[in-house]
Amino acid sequence: MKKYASIIEMINTGIGDFNKFLNAANHLPLIDNERLENKMASWRLKEEAWFDRPFPNGDSKGIYFVFGFNPQTDNELSVYVGKASHQNSMIGARLDSHLNNPRRDEKIYQMRHKDGIDYEVDFVTTIPLDEMPFISSAVEEFLIYFLKKNGIVLLNHIGNK
Repeated sequence: MKKYASIIEMINTGIGDFNKFLNAANHLPLIDNERLENKMASWRLKEEAWFDRPFPNGDSKGIYFVFGFNPQTDNELSVYVGKASHQNSMIGARLDSHLNNPRRDEKIYQMRHKDGIDYEVDFVTTIPLDEMPFISSAVEEFLIYFLKKNGIVLLNHIGNK
């Protein structure tokens, strides 16, 4: 999604840095145009209603990114970096816990920033890691640290402390 291109580029840089710690056979994929356009991997929240489609990679373990903007300024963009890695945790269940709200039928989804501002979220993309779900926690923590260090506004509360 073009709106979040600079954040996605920074995420990809972080994934590239993380991949340096892995054997080439286990490198994580980058967020490329194919992933962004693939409805099985991404969701434009304003375009498709809650009940019209399954969560992207909903039955997988892995990492996910929820992108949003500050509606008071429209130009302050943000991202939430999350993971689903525990025994009964799947990406779909995690996204449901973040996005299921009384205004979902109106295609309005919000996440609260640590400063109390409700960011409007409008895009989700995922990277399934079913072959090595245990790495999801490390990837999430690495990317939160990396993005914060590089000036990206995070909606993660723990990552912002």
